[in-house]
Amino acid sequence: MNLFLDREGLWTTVPGAGPGRMRSVPTPGGMAPGRVWRRPVDPGLGSWLADHLDDAAATPSAGALALARLTALAIRAADERPVPTPDGEGWRWRAAPGPALAAELEAAVRACVAAGAVLDPEPESLLRRHVDAVADARVSAGLDGPLPLWPTGRFGRAGAAQWADHVVARAAANARTVVVLSPPDGDGAADGWTLTPLAVRLDEPTTRLPWVSADPALFGADPALWERWATTELRLLRRAWSTALPHVLDGLVSWIATYRSDATQARLQFDPPPFELADEDVLPFLDTVALRLQDAGFDVVAPGGLLRAAAVRRRLARRSDGGAGTLRVTGLNLDAEVLVDGERLTPEEFAALAAAKSELVSVRGRWFRISAADTAR
Repeated sequence: MNLFLDREGLWTTVPGAGPGRMRSVPTPGGMAPGRVWRRPVDPGLGSWLADHLDDAAATPSAGALALARLTALAIRAADERPVPTPDGEGWRWRAAPGPALAAELEAAVRACVAAGAVLDPEPESLLRRHVDAVADARVSAGLDGPLPLWPTGRFGRAGAAQWADHVVARAAANARTVVVLSPPDGDGAADGWTLTPLAVRLDEPTTRLPWVSADPALFGADPALWERWATTELRLLRRAWSTALPHVLDGLVSWIATYRSDATQARLQFDPPPFELADEDVLPFLDTVALRLQDAGFDVVAPGGLLRAAAVRRRLARRSDGGAGTLRVTGLNLDAEVLVDGERLTPEEFAALAAAKSELVSVRGRWFRISAADTAR
């Protein structure tokens, strides 16, 4: 007994009730090929396949065994975590399995190609569409009616489709991307601001490794699926970045490509050097790029004092004998103290703050952002 897949559906050479000896699955009596996956798909399909594969009179071919296994895995994937994606004017469901099942599906796809079970010039692509088609039919069968209209957000249907790609890739790799903005390091390890992309495990967020050197094995991910995840993350990062700071985006993508190459990784015995961000690019990154990245599902981590403008207040206090106030009110026995986010500045700190003339200030190791008006004052 043979089983094979083409662009019209899944077929078997077991005799059916209709004309000829070939019929479509899962209906034993055969049907129009274009309607194969419009019918509910349930575990009964696996039972139907098992009945024929166990039939001594119909010894299954290698292709039949491979496709039967892939279809059974596709049913499991449909039950694990389906996600909606645009399809023409409507919607359909895609499978988004975790790393273990995704790795099994990837191996099953390769086995189907090796067994010659697919009649198509792009067999792997067709097999993955087959998995999604099974998921759509399986999930849709459990709905009372058609899939309701799904919100597409400001990115439209194309953006919704890319969001689905993002969810599927992240589930398979068990990873997401976090972009960390770090200030200059006081011990001299980093002279300026830096951006560091990290890969974070979905099921264990405490596992955070440098994006460019992370080992997929530490995430339980298949290497091929990890590469697909990395490609998808970069594509979505570019889309979400916006038109602000294009030179920073180009530099960051080039930095990632350089340090992800096998040759560079073979030479590196340590984590790669950080990607540097110029001082004048920090505020545009926080105000524009970071917000868009977060909207697209990327986490952005920055010192808490930079995410909002810190309050700068002045208050009058009784003059201290030691003259610790930052400003002195002439003619009165008072000092005018200056506080940034509740932190009282010393005269030296106030002098340094005034000399810097910057909206980004550091007070005793904490970084703050103050408004342009307070900077001018």
